[in-house]
Amino acid sequence: MVRHYIHEAAVFLLNLFYKVFGRTFLFLISWHDAERAHVMAMSLLRLADAPFLKGLVSFLGVVRDSRLEQAICGHTFRTPVGIAAGFDKYAVAMHGLEACGFC
Repeated sequence: MVRHYIHEAAVFLLNLFYKVFGRTFLFLISWHDAERAHVMAMSLLRLADAPFLKGLVSFLGVVRDSRLEQAICGHTFRTPVGIAAGFDKYAVAMHGLEACGFC
């Protein structure tokens, strides 16, 4: 029960952080060419190599809701959101992608 309230507070703070900083960051990288935006995103995802940050991202950033599950070709996915093939072509951000729910 307490964990639920902590999670709700954390989600609220994460949403606030996104509205204040995240949108601005996404707007700023959209001014760059696609390759530079990709490099910036990969750099941020590599930060999740630190165990504490991986746990924090996983706790705050992954939505677990059975209504989002998708069954496609016999495989069940927890979310309908995916990433493009080759996004992490050099496998440098595997931990970050896993922490965000892409595994």
